[in-house]
Amino acid sequence: MIGKSNPYVVVYIRPLFKVKTKVIDNDLNPIWNQTFELIAEDKETQSLILEVFDEDVGQDKRLGIAKLKLIELEAKTPKEVEEQLAALEAEKMILEERKKLKAAGVIGIG
Repeated sequence: MIGKSNPYVVVYIRPLFKVKTKVIDNDLNPIWNQTFELIAEDKETQSLILEVFDEDVGQDKRLGIAKLKLIELEAKTPKEVEEQLAALEAEKMILEERKKLKAAGVIGIG
């Protein structure tokens, strides 16, 4: 189906304690503005993992992943995550190309 992503992010330091953002429907530039508390035992060796998914009927599709070392993060300092942005931008380009092909009659509905 042709449409925009329904993105959400799974956030964790340890895989046993994952948290999930809300899903933002039909948005290629989502802003979650959510806060989570995660336990970190060792900022020297642990990383914050962010996995961006597109919620779909059936199985959700992973759009990108970022691993940020805790030692490199500063409290209350925004950190732009390039991997997610690149994945969302790539999907945006694919969707735009599909729309062009559909409009030209090269591909059908579906």
